[in-house]
Amino acid sequence: MLPAPLQRHPVLGVFAARSIVLGDALCSVMAIGIGFGFGAGVVARLALRPVAALLDLVAIAAPAAIVTFMQPDLRHVGLGLLILMYVAASFEMVRLSFNASINQITLKRQFEQLSRLDPMTGASNRSVLATDLPQMLAAGMIAVHTLDLDRFKEANDRFGHPVGDALLKQVAGRLKALAAQDDLVVRMGGDEFVLVQRAAADAEAMAQRIVQSISAPYDIDGQMIELGVSVGVAVAPDDGRTAEALLSRSDKALYRAKQERGGYVLARDLRMADATASGQTLAEELAA
Repeated sequence: MLPAPLQRHPVLGVFAARSIVLGDALCSVMAIGIGFGFGAGVVARLALRPVAALLDLVAIAAPAAIVTFMQPDLRHVGLGLLILMYVAASFEMVRLSFNASINQITLKRQFEQLSRLDPMTGASNRSVLATDLPQMLAAGMIAVHTLDLDRFKEANDRFGHPVGDALLKQVAGRLKALAAQDDLVVRMGGDEFVLVQRAAADAEAMAQRIVQSISAPYDIDGQMIELGVSVGVAVAPDDGRTAEALLSRSDKALYRAKQERGGYVLARDLRMADATASGQTLAEELAA
C-alpha cells in the first residue's frame, strides 16, 4: 500500500487535470494553485528524501501538464510549459535543499568530533572520558591506565615549549599505537594521559608495554630526549564499579608509582597492602 502522501498527490493531479478539461477558469486557477502549494510543501518537507519528493512532484504535475498539452490552443500550451518550468524549478530546489541539509549534518558531526579532541596531540580530551568511560564500564571489564610523564618539566624548561609540545605529540602517538581499536586515549592536560583498555585481562602486560614505549628515547629535530613515565592501573570491577572509583584508585596507584620513581603500580596491590595493614580480609576490602 502506498504511503498517504503518494496516495493524495495523484488525486490532486487528477483534480487539476479535470478542472482544465472543464474549461472553467476559476476551477483551473484553484486546482493549479492548490497543486503548486502542495508542491512547495513537498520541497520543504521532503528535502532529505529527494526520491520521494521527486515522485510526489511528478504525481501532482504530470496529469495537469499532459491535459494542457492535449488542448489545441496556445494558452493551454503556455500553461503546460509553466507547469513544467515549475516542476523543473522544484527539482532544483529539492537538490539544493538536500545538499544544504547534508552539508549542515556533516559540519555538525565535524564540530562534534573536533570538540572531543585535544588540538595539540590529536588524542581525546577529558570531556570524552566523562561521557565514554561510563559507557565502556557498563559494557564489561576494563582497565584504566593513568599516566604522568617523568622529567617532562625539565625537558620543557631546557629545550623550550615547542620541543615540549613535540614530545607530547609523540607520547600521544605511541599510546595510540599501543591502544586497540576500541580503546580510548585521553590527554587530561599538561603531561598527564589516560588509556582506557577494553581487553583488561592483560592490564599488567599493557602497563609494561606503556612503560617500555614511553620511556624509549625521543628524536626531536635531531635532539635525543629521554623521559620516564609513572602509571597507575585500576581494573573494573575489582578496583571499582563506577568511573569515579576507577579514576580515583588509578590516581592513587599513580601517586605510589611516582613515589617509587617511575614504572607502574596496580591498584590491586595497593588494596591488598592496605587490607593487610588494617587487618581486613581481601573479601572485606573488595566489598568496601
